[in-house]
Amino acid sequence: MPNFQDVEVARGRFIGWGKVGQTVTVKVAGYDPTGGSDANDKPCHQLVGTLTEDCDNYRERGTVHERLDGGELVTVTAGIANLKAGLLAADPKPGDLVRMEYVDTYKTAKGTGKVIKVQI
Repeated sequence: MPNFQDVEVARGRFIGWGKVGQTVTVKVAGYDPTGGSDANDKPCHQLVGTLTEDCDNYRERGTVHERLDGGELVTVTAGIANLKAGLLAADPKPGDLVRMEYVDTYKTAKGTGKVIKVQI
């Protein structure tokens, strides 16, 4: 009979976008174009990885700010249209470095949209 070992899985945190200038750089552990869900519970892109540097994070619709340390496991769900498009175009693979930066806002029919620039 095989001898199985327990696998420890870090919980990680979800990245929230709250302030223009916020930058998040991740070493990719996994990417799934339909692995996440957006604010309307529709499938969206999900990127999981380890932060390569400290970064800001915003929760509760941007009202709660926290500082995350490099080395922490994080999850990015791409419910934001241009983040979704950027990740789709980048098609990240495990081991890739992906840098995402909140660079601007724009008016939408429902309020304000966010522009997230993706680099790989």
